[in-house]
Amino acid sequence: MSFLRFLIIIFCVTYYFVERVGLFDVSPIPPSALLFSIPMLSASFLFLIITLLSAIRNFTTIKAGGWFLILIVVLLISGLWVSYFTRFSGEVVLTEGQTIYGGHNIYVANTLYHGKFAVHPDIGITLEKLEASFSADGTDVLDLKGDVTLIQASKPQKKIVLTSGLPKLFDDTWIGIRDFGYSPRYVLKSKDGSVLDSAFMFLKLFPPGSEDSFRLLSPHTYYLQYHPSGGDDGDESYFSFRITRNKDIVISKRVALKEEISFENSRISIDEIRKWTVVSITRDRGAFFYVPALILSCIYLISKVFIIARKIK
Repeated sequence: MSFLRFLIIIFCVTYYFVERVGLFDVSPIPPSALLFSIPMLSASFLFLIITLLSAIRNFTTIKAGGWFLILIVVLLISGLWVSYFTRFSGEVVLTEGQTIYGGHNIYVANTLYHGKFAVHPDIGITLEKLEASFSADGTDVLDLKGDVTLIQASKPQKKIVLTSGLPKLFDDTWIGIRDFGYSPRYVLKSKDGSVLDSAFMFLKLFPPGSEDSFRLLSPHTYYLQYHPSGGDDGDESYFSFRITRNKDIVISKRVALKEEISFENSRISIDEIRKWTVVSITRDRGAFFYVPALILSCIYLISKVFIIARKIK
């Protein structure tokens, strides 16, 4: 029985890490998809059955520590299966000033998990302001702080502060933030100055010097780099802006905020820049099982350390 359980653990660990690195897939599989995959669920169920059969078989000889471990196994696997049926989780990119609602289909691809009996969180989230702490060289984000307004039907709005540390619980929904970037607002005008289009585009422009691109309803591709600290001469922030048509470079130059670029029969400028982050939204009934299991596991490990320490003395 112990050997079979050992083999199941080895299989689960190997399967998880092989799939996470994308060894046999085009891209790595998200953690939730892996945990709730048929191989993992089947292995967990078999592990639970073997554990219960072993407990029945050795009922009179199992000590308190053994029953403690059995309880942890039952809680963990029960939590996994409850999560499989009831978990809702997803991530959405949110720019300062933008509001999203949990029931709308706005989630980043491959981050959405919706169990068979899961319910969409009835909640709206507005990112009022985002602040980031950077490393000395400005290339890494050390900490994020987001001022957020939570909106729920028939309830007053609630303002909370989210950080890149642990997520916060609002009613029965966990909300957290991670990642950082810039969302420039472009303004596209015709040759005579009429505004044709304007919108925020969240781009991967961090760390400074990183380049990203966007396209509109035209054959052009717009490439941007953002330099918030300016250049070596101490100038104000600026953009490196390049426009291509197919593979041909139409224009490439350094521009300031609100500076217009004339090309062909159009004009374009970056009139505003805001910050974006990734907001995670999670509702999981399985937490009522696996969180106590994790707490009990910590207690068990601490008690074992004390026992070993006493024996050494």
